[in-house]
Amino acid sequence: MIPIFSSLNMMQRALQVTQSAIQTTGHNISNANTDGFSRQRVNLTTWLPYPGTGINAARGAGQIGTGVNDEAVVRIRDQFVDLQVRDNSNQNGYWSALSDAYSQMEDIMNEPTDSGLSTSLDGFWQSLQDLASNSGTSGTGTVVLQKGAAVADTLNYLAVSLGKVQDNLNQQITENVGLVNNYSEQINSLNQQINKQEANGFLANDLYDERDLLTDKLAQLVNIKVSKVKSDGNPSPLAEGRSTIELTDASGKSLGTLVNGGTLTHATLNASIENADSSHPKVAVTLDGEGVDGFFGKLQGLTHAYTKDYPSVLQSLDNMASKLAGAFNAVYEQTAGYDSEKGTFFLGTNDGTEAEAFTAKQFT
Repeated sequence: MIPIFSSLNMMQRALQVTQSAIQTTGHNISNANTDGFSRQRVNLTTWLPYPGTGINAARGAGQIGTGVNDEAVVRIRDQFVDLQVRDNSNQNGYWSALSDAYSQMEDIMNEPTDSGLSTSLDGFWQSLQDLASNSGTSGTGTVVLQKGAAVADTLNYLAVSLGKVQDNLNQQITENVGLVNNYSEQINSLNQQINKQEANGFLANDLYDERDLLTDKLAQLVNIKVSKVKSDGNPSPLAEGRSTIELTDASGKSLGTLVNGGTLTHATLNASIENADSSHPKVAVTLDGEGVDGFFGKLQGLTHAYTKDYPSVLQSLDNMASKLAGAFNAVYEQTAGYDSEKGTFFLGTNDGTEAEAFTAKQFT
């Protein structure tokens, strides 16, 4: 026979379970705008029926239900979606970094507009044609000088402005390496906290959310692979465990471990800039002293723009300036008005350096 107070116990459990559900609902509503928060729910199961199984169990028509039990409070989160998002976040980070770098380049080059390089060159060529057609007209030579100065100023502006953006990319690389290390350190700290809670059978739902948010941010910067390590003690079967995060290349090959869930430690990423003032800068990235490359993500996009795209455009400007000055000066020196003491038409520097040896930044 069921004990006389069984019905009272059943109602008490029902009230307690309902209270847990209400508190969980309130927690969900309160954190509706919290970045990275996942909704939670109470998993309900039936309480142990009466009578239990065994030789000495009471006999009757069958087992009778004894109420409800709140088995666990779990997150409503799709791990498959998490995996897909992280797999594509690094690509988004890579192409977004390049897109931003190219947008700044387009803003500086400003083509085709009335103030771009092509317009300056068109004005210069037109002034030369006017001079050839009206060599005896007063002022045509002055216009040529003015238009030539406009070309020089435009080349100066383009070279200096692109150089500033390149310097900014250098700074962004350093900052994003710092972010990778910061996220890794925080994830490792959360691993330690989660390990303590799971060891006692609890589910650290809010800590899981914090860790997943940091992991998502990390995935935008570099390509990563996440795996889980079981926590110490007696964790619940629903426990997610400690995260191990590996730095990988585009094919998924491991380049090293950023966060080690097994040892509860994290590595340090470093980036050193080589030949920063040259036309061929390099970025050497190491993970705890070991060289790594091909990690994709935003950091790789910044590195590509800094070491390849901007140097290529700057080199093209230098080549244009050098060839323009060299070819024009060669013709200018054959004209009747040429004065060797005054120097050539285009100069590399104010001290009269040969045009063929200078860059767009030095163009005068």
